[in-house]
Amino acid sequence: MEQGFRNLGADQRAQWKYLQCKKVSFSPSHSSSEATPGGNSGGESATLDVILKEIREMKKLVTTVPILIEDIKSIKVELIHLKESCEYNSSSLKSFQDQVSSLERGLSQIEKIQNSLAVADKEITNLKSVIETNEQ
Repeated sequence: MEQGFRNLGADQRAQWKYLQCKKVSFSPSHSSSEATPGGNSGGESATLDVILKEIREMKKLVTTVPILIEDIKSIKVELIHLKESCEYNSSSLKSFQDQVSSLERGLSQIEKIQNSLAVADKEITNLKSVIETNEQ
């Protein structure tokens, strides 16, 4: 069957239908148990029923589109808020980083002053020792 399809020309391929589909669509000898709800039992009615069923399924899908659009809009708004929040947090972190850097510079200066005070304290202690020895 596939080999036969491959040998068909482009026009014939476009019109080709699978054998079982041809039986359902065009068979005029449907039994009364296969009759359509409208009472017609022709192949055309079966095809119309299939088309109607597909249209109804598509309609169900289409009815969800507005909901999906609203969901997408909601997600877009949430992303905008998330971006603003990230920018705010980034700004806050930059400010915090600047404050920490300033504190580190101040701490460095305090350590230098502490070292200078320790040296000055030793010199004062030495001077006191010299003065005491001179007074004796």
